[in-house]
Amino acid sequence: MIGDEELMQASKQHGARTFTIQMSVADSICLIATVQLACRHPEFNGPTRQVSELMARDMIATLMAISPGFALLDAGWDPQHDTVVVKG
Repeated sequence: MIGDEELMQASKQHGARTFTIQMSVADSICLIATVQLACRHPEFNGPTRQVSELMARDMIATLMAISPGFALLDAGWDPQHDTVVVKG
């Protein structure tokens, strides 16, 4: 498993390299929602979280350029929009 130090070093060494990923809008929304869910975990922190969250926020901005309606995706960062399920 790669540690935070190794991840940061690899990022510095290879940061100039980029990847282009093509995916549908629906797939993008699923990926954004998955990152938002992962970011809710209290132990998901450090460089991996920072990079993942930045990527998801950039994807939201890109989708909002297509349609302002995609601003709804920002609600996934706000715990006030969570649904509480009470098991009885």
